[in-house]
Amino acid sequence: MIRVNKTLTVLATLLSLGSLTCKAADTFERKPGLWKISMQFSRNEAPHRVQQCLAADTDARISRIGTESMKGICSKLDNRRVGNTYVTDSICKIGTHTSVAHKETVFDGDSAYRTTMQTHDDHPGPNATADSVYTQEGHWAGPCPSSMKPGDQIMEVGPQMPEGIKTNILEAAEAARPAAR
Repeated sequence: MIRVNKTLTVLATLLSLGSLTCKAADTFERKPGLWKISMQFSRNEAPHRVQQCLAADTDARISRIGTESMKGICSKLDNRRVGNTYVTDSICKIGTHTSVAHKETVFDGDSAYRTTMQTHDDHPGPNATADSVYTQEGHWAGPCPSSMKPGDQIMEVGPQMPEGIKTNILEAAEAARPAAR
């Protein structure tokens, strides 16, 4: 059951992080290049580290796909900009679980950001809590290495896999996209 809560948190963050569209003038997209990201699901565990290679349109594509996907499971998906902060409030249902989330992303120029998301799950599992806080910090590290193409991400998983797990978030988002009706 804790996996459902983490999955929903990751899904909501990944899919809504890209360009947080409130109005055309409120769109933020991370600049192209390599982004190093640290994600923490609870205070009791070590942060997860990810490297993402972005092109100029990567965030916009992820956001568009994510918004389409979330419309099917979220009764509320409200994105807005308040000064230098991008705020998302959502109520989403996955299976029998309803999760209420409040997310704030603050950007430091065009080279760094910090996201904090508070979630409440109405049916936490036996080893989970109903309320959780997720944090994500990202910073721009320069151009993407030649071994990565736009959309590639490498998740560091520890000494057992020193090279990490490489996936392409654009391909994964396209594959998860709901079929056209």
